[in-house]
Amino acid sequence: IRSIHGEEIFGVGVDPQTRCAHYHGETDVIALKFKCCDLWFPCFECHLEIADHAAEIWPSSEFGKKAILCGSCGHQMEITEIWLAIQRVRNAEPRSIRHARTTIIYILKLERVAVHSVVVRSSPV
Repeated sequence: IRSIHGEEIFGVGVDPQTRCAHYHGETDVIALKFKCCDLWFPCFECHLEIADHAAEIWPSSEFGKKAILCGSCGHQMEITEIWLAIQRVRNAEPRSIRHARTTIIYILKLERVAVHSVVVRSSPV
């Protein structure tokens, strides 16, 4: 457990900006709040390794919840915010690519893995 921007982050090998043993690239600086336990993890693999329960999917009725934490600046984003950024990236709007430039990688993971929580990466503006 590591405290980052006032939040406890659970994970494997978590660094001061929320990178973990699974995702430790330069832009891997977010943590995800999991619906099932209301705890922050750097990635779904950390949750899989550490949690003693199955992950749950956030229902669309709760997309207004802040479930994405930027490990660089501490900004918390609502699920809706990140989904809008994802759509902009998919539609190639240049202003969004700056803020969510690594989201596409996670979109691919989202679509290949039965997603149990919001699993995206975003860089601070």
